[in-house]
Amino acid sequence: MGTSIGTYKRFKPHILMVLAQIAYTFLYFIIEASFNHGMNPHVYITYRHSVAGLAMLPFAYFLERKKRPKLTIDLLLEIFVLSLLG
Repeated sequence: MGTSIGTYKRFKPHILMVLAQIAYTFLYFIIEASFNHGMNPHVYITYRHSVAGLAMLPFAYFLERKKRPKLTIDLLLEIFVLSLLG
């Protein structure tokens, strides 16, 4: 029993990496089937970014709430210039 837990802890990153690759494979097949049935790639990208943004919003808000600086005009202009230059 003790050696199996030690083995699991040792190979946990490898197992998670394999599971992530399997998940990406399933996602690839689903995307290909959607494109073959007529889904526009631009619509897919819009949905993908919308879902990712909604999924990350609670984590960004609650985990980073006290770490963010106040939003001043200088900071807003800096963000604007950096996003403009890309």
